[in-house]
Amino acid sequence: MLKTVFGVATSALLFISTSSVSAESAIEQIKKRAAEINELKTLIQSPDPALRLAAIDTMQNSKDLAMKELAFSTGINASDESVVALTIRNRFSEIDSFVVLLSKPEDNEKALKAYNYFGGKVLFKVISYDKDRATLVNDTHVSNTDKSSTISGLNLFLNSSNCQGAFKLAEDLSYKGTISCDKQEFPAVINLF
Repeated sequence: MLKTVFGVATSALLFISTSSVSAESAIEQIKKRAAEINELKTLIQSPDPALRLAAIDTMQNSKDLAMKELAFSTGINASDESVVALTIRNRFSEIDSFVVLLSKPEDNEKALKAYNYFGGKVLFKVISYDKDRATLVNDTHVSNTDKSSTISGLNLFLNSSNCQGAFKLAEDLSYKGTISCDKQEFPAVINLF
């Protein structure tokens, strides 16, 4: 009986000391990770534009989820247009689809018919994305024909077999522009952020 009690007590002490070492190790890893993130955040504020871009790109392409989300939030809200443009290009590598919300037409019967046909929105599915060239191959929920769309700075040019549109990133961080679907033009909005 005494052997059993001694064995249980030894196991409990070993567990407590292992847990303590494990907690200390986790704390050290967290501190190291936080220092790394803070160092990169400092580089994002650098007066050197090349250094800012390199830091934001490194963080946005990191496997560290906290670093990545912080970088996307910082990048999209940056005052430097080149950082915002890079953030947009990196964001497209993170998504597999997005929705273009059409404005409902008031007095145009043909436009209303097209609006209803599309369900008031066009779902663009990203088939492939070339981040270096800022081009994406896409199709839509009404057509499986692959077409190529492009990103240029803060602009997005969409192309599908039924719809073509031009959008610019607005101050509220949504893309706003117009899209022609089945030869009918609609003001439209895309929310990626």
